[in-house]
Amino acid sequence: MSQSNLTGDCFRCKRWQLCPGDKTWYSFGEIRWCAYQVLWILRHGAILHAGRWPIEYKPESPRRRGRQVREAYFCKAVLVIGEVEARLTTAGDDGKALIREAEQGRGIESLTDGAYNALLYAKGRDRKMESYRAWDDQRTARLRKLSPQIDF
Repeated sequence: MSQSNLTGDCFRCKRWQLCPGDKTWYSFGEIRWCAYQVLWILRHGAILHAGRWPIEYKPESPRRRGRQVREAYFCKAVLVIGEVEARLTTAGDDGKALIREAEQGRGIESLTDGAYNALLYAKGRDRKMESYRAWDDQRTARLRKLSPQIDF
């Protein structure tokens, strides 16, 4: 495991499977659309829909003057939740299941198969070019090829 993965450095992370796990907070600049971040975004969907970014809890953080912002406060929050929901819309019932299970606080390891597939479809820097069903069929075919004895 590389040092960047041990520290949870989302800027350098290339494989979400090697990540130490869920962080309690991500800044907008850290969002790289890994599976953990997509779940975090869905868990904070209500706050993001309200146009607010979830606040990082720091027990003794002194108040500092913020930098001058050149955009409306809600832009980043709405952009992030809108992108995740747009990706999951094409996943149909599996996307709805992922949203429901994320709101319940489930981790990656406890997602149902359909929700897990929708999470894999939604993650990644760019949207998938193929439909969810075509992507899922290709993924199942690859898994069958790798493990022919497992029934998918």
